[in-house]
Formats: sequence, structure tokens, C-alpha cells
Amino acid sequence: YIDGIKYLCFPYIAGGKLKNIKFRTMPPNPKGFRRLSGGESSLYNEDILQHINDYVIICEGESDVVALWSQGFHNTIGVSVGAKGIKSDWIDKLDKLQKIYFAFDSDDDGVVGARKFANRLGIERSYNIQLPPGYKDINEFFIKGKTPEDFQQLLDNAQKFDVDYVKSIGGLIQDTIRGSYTNTHETRLELPWANVNKLLNGFVAGDLVVVAGKPGVGKSTFGFNLLYYWAK
Repeated sequence: YIDGIKYLCFPYIAGGKLKNIKFRTMPPNPKGFRRLSGGESSLYNEDILQHINDYVIICEGESDVVALWSQGFHNTIGVSVGAKGIKSDWIDKLDKLQKIYFAFDSDDDGVVGARKFANRLGIERSYNIQLPPGYKDINEFFIKGKTPEDFQQLLDNAQKFDVDYVKSIGGLIQDTIRGSYTNTHETRLELPWANVNKLLNGFVAGDLVVVAGKPGVGKSTFGFNLLYYWAK
């Protein structure tokens, strides 16, 4: 009890030492949270990262981590500062893992937070666990009667995140073909190479274009040639 209010306490332990305590009000009191004064913002159950290197499940809240642990999924950690909060040292701690699964809440903050976190950790190794309609979070998933086998199926069916504002060359070509059947016209920057210009139909002013490739294949030369061409 704190000031006459009953709280559920989640201890944050790292390296065997208490780093913080998060307090959550218990019914019938309105939902609310408190933290230990001077406590560190860390990952909940982060000591598990010392023993794994294949995959981890990241949850949005402590209760979701406890729920998964109780159902036999021990490779589970939680974020301590909300769905949108990411600390740089967390990125380092998760660097060795081959796969990272996100089991965030199904609300807008959870969806945005998971995608933001996945972009920071590496979209190529990040997978989104999608809860069925009618389930807000992992804790509710099990409270409403779902089984470990049900969650394992969600884990097996987890999909990689879509990458916002990034398209492959093939996607650009398809967009160009579709655009040729419309009456819209955009100001485009012509490219100095006829074959490339034919494929991409130039660059649209305002677009962000990423030129990617292995070292020494000519990325800088490509860029300098564009600048020289447009400067002329």
C-alpha cells in the first residue's frame, strides 16, 4: 500500500541487482502507475538476454511478460517506458539476437511503437505478432482462455514489418507503369542514362532516394554523375 492505495509491484532486476520498481494500481482504484524515485529505465526481465542468442519476444508491459512466462515462454522481455520509448543501450543489448518478435498491444500506440522499435533494431530480423480481433494485449489473450498452443501458432505465423516509404526497383517500375495510365503529371528530374531513365522515369522532386550497394561498386560515382548532370 502507498498512501492507502493498493499497488501491484514489478521489480526491475539487472545483473542480479534491483534497478527499479514499477507500481500499478489495483482495482477498484483507477488505472495508474508510479516508479521508484531515482530508478533506472531498463528492460523488464532483461537478465534473460544473458542466456539466449536466437530469439526474444518483446512485450509492451510487465503483465504481458509475466503472462507469457507463466505459459512457458521464457525468452520474453518488456519495455518500461511505453510503446514509443526506446533507449539506445537497449539496442546494444539486443544486437546479438537473430530474431526479435514484437507482442505489443493492438491499439494505435502499440502498432506505432512496435514498428518504430523494429526500425531501430533492424527490420530484417523483426517480426510482428498479430493478436486476433477482440484481444487488446497478451495478458488478455490468456485471461480469455487462449492456450500456449494458440500463442505458439501466432508466433509461428508472425510476419515481418512492412517498410514505410521504401520501394524496390521492381516496385518503382510497377508504379511507373500504373502512372502511365493516369492523367496526373509530376515534375521529374531526368537521369543522364537513357536505360535507367527509361526504367525509373526520373526522380520526383521531394522524394527520398537511397542508393545502396556494397563498397566499391560505384555509389559515390553514381551520385556525383547525377549532380554534375543536373548542375550542367
